[in-house]
Amino acid sequence: MDPAATNGGFSGPLLRFDSTTVVPGGGAPSSGAGVPVPPAAQKSGTMLRIVFEAEPVSGHTPANPTLTNELPKLYVNNWSDVNDLNLLQFTGPGNTPCSGLTNNLDILYTADHELMAAWSVGVSSAAFPPSGVPPLPPGVSWPAGPSVAHPGPRGEAATFSLNIGTWPACSYKVTLTTRRMLTDGEIEDTGHTNLVTFCKK
Repeated sequence: MDPAATNGGFSGPLLRFDSTTVVPGGGAPSSGAGVPVPPAAQKSGTMLRIVFEAEPVSGHTPANPTLTNELPKLYVNNWSDVNDLNLLQFTGPGNTPCSGLTNNLDILYTADHELMAAWSVGVSSAAFPPSGVPPLPPGVSWPAGPSVAHPGPRGEAATFSLNIGTWPACSYKVTLTTRRMLTDGEIEDTGHTNLVTFCKK
């Protein structure tokens, strides 16, 4: 810090820590929608310790800093969450996302992250089934904010089946939303949503 600077000489943080320079991360591997991520392929974070040292420009003594404090535990996970979604009716020979559905809707989903805060499956449309949409997998929902001692599961991978024979002919949207229990130090993860659409004949 420049000793000649006044209180009005700085605006915003003076120091930032880019954790990606010391902890690996990126896109977490997936085995596909509806298929669990093998335990050996699941990604986890790393525990760090940050020590801050400061000393005056005069009397420079690197071996014995004048001021020091530390953050003894900082858990860093730079891996993205697995958010894979598909419909069984769109797989197999001759089937495409343009194939109209009649009676069966089989939702393939995989949600995985070491610090999963919440995930959920949703179905929406401009039309409403006569009896409404049956309860869908709700996933987990933990309070927002980072936590090293995370009591919840990493997520889930499954096929969720619905009978849509009585649903109105219309277009529908299926979503998978996931949110990690992480923060970059200023902003908490807001999650993201993956979606597929289908037409009911």
